[in-house]
Amino acid sequence: MVSKLESITLWVSNMKRSLEFYRKMGILPRFISPDQEFASLQTKGAALQLHAGGKPHPRLLEAMHIDFAVDDVDKAYVRLRARGLKFKGVPEDRPWGERSAYLTDPDGFVLEITGPLKKRKQANRK
Repeated sequence: MVSKLESITLWVSNMKRSLEFYRKMGILPRFISPDQEFASLQTKGAALQLHAGGKPHPRLLEAMHIDFAVDDVDKAYVRLRARGLKFKGVPEDRPWGERSAYLTDPDGFVLEITGPLKKRKQANRK
C-alpha cells in the first residue's frame, strides 16, 4: 500500500539555471551528480528531482502544477519577489480555505505557493 509521495522528477533544459531558481525559492540540493545531469532537492516533504536534457512537452505544462506549502503566503511572496522571482499575479484567497500565488520555473512548470488563510479571514468564514 502506498504511504507517501517520495519524489517528483522534472526534466529541465538547463540544470544550472534550474538549480539557481529553486535555490532562490529556498529549496536546496541534497545531491547533485558529478556530471550535473541529475539533482535531488529536499523539501520537508517529497524530494524534487531535476533531470537535465529535456524540454517539457507543452501539454504537460498545461496539465499539472506543483504546490509548495509556506506558513505565510504574503510574506513568502514578498521574499521571493525580492529574490527576482516573477509571479503570475498577487496572492489570493481560494474558496477551499487556502491562500496562494502562482509562478513558473525556468522551463515553464507552474508552481504554487500555498498556505492558510489569515486567522481573521478564517473566523469570518464560519
